[in-house]
Amino acid sequence: MNPPPPIDPQGQKSNTGYSSHINQNTPYPLPTPPGSYPNSHLYDSNPAPPSSPPYGQLDPASNQILNPYATGPSTSYGYQSGAGIPPAPPVTAQRNKASKWLIFFIVSAILLLIISSFIVGNVVNNTIATNNANATATAQVITNHLATATAQAQATAAALANPYQPSGTLAWIDPLTQASKWQNGSDVSWGGRCQFVNNAYQIYQSPPKKFFRCEEPSTYSNFAFEVKMRIDQGDCGGLIVRHNDNGHYLLEVCQNGNYDFFNYPSHRDSITLTRGNAPAIHQGIDQLNVIAVVANGSSFDLYVNGQKIETVSDSTYSQGALGLVAVAYDNMTAVTYQNARLWTI
Repeated sequence: MNPPPPIDPQGQKSNTGYSSHINQNTPYPLPTPPGSYPNSHLYDSNPAPPSSPPYGQLDPASNQILNPYATGPSTSYGYQSGAGIPPAPPVTAQRNKASKWLIFFIVSAILLLIISSFIVGNVVNNTIATNNANATATAQVITNHLATATAQAQATAAALANPYQPSGTLAWIDPLTQASKWQNGSDVSWGGRCQFVNNAYQIYQSPPKKFFRCEEPSTYSNFAFEVKMRIDQGDCGGLIVRHNDNGHYLLEVCQNGNYDFFNYPSHRDSITLTRGNAPAIHQGIDQLNVIAVVANGSSFDLYVNGQKIETVSDSTYSQGALGLVAVAYDNMTAVTYQNARLWTI
């Protein structure tokens, strides 16, 4: 702040800043009046007024002390506006800057929210798609398992069901892949043998005019007995029912389509109960035929490949064992058997 203006002894302000009443006893000489300076001829008698009022003069308009060094309008204290003091930043600019940052953060947050929503949406969609695919795959697996289980149940039911009449109860199934109800055996002097070959039961008879039998020794009375037969070479195969010490019955099926049903009271004598040629028989070597006999009292029903080819009545033997045979009439014969089944009536 500038110093206060000088005060004269009378308490009046002077236009020049000096006292208008000078003490006459002052030891100092009075200043030379204007125009009385030495060598005043060197100076203009009417000099131009100074461009700025001298320091300490009072500005009549603002009633403030003037600064002779100021180059512009005075402030309330005589300083030039802005001289030496940096101006404060405009409030509007600060607000604009803050607004820009606020807008930037808001836009960034919105974009982040959109991107996050998109990512989350994709993850959710992929998860749903994966879950749907897994559910579909699981359902398909369950369906396949159910279908497999159903097929197995149907196959089991079909295996258990007696396809022949009268109906009976399944007693056993022997796939004839290994020794169980039937065993390996041979008779060298007779020329025949029984053996398991390639997961099947094979009966072999070499000299002609003979047959060789292999037995399941349990005793059965009324039943349905079925087996799959394939003639590998030679003449005929077949099955024996109600075999005991007195004799047995023999169903003989040949690869030429002929069949016979015999009563054998001894090893050498036989009684033909029926014979014929059946179209149901698959003729030739290596042909598969399913043969069966239903023994119910004195009645015997003969089947080939599910078709009844004959019914015979005889009461000689009421019970006995079961057997499988290879019959060689003119040629060495080998017959293979699989999947034997028995239903009791």
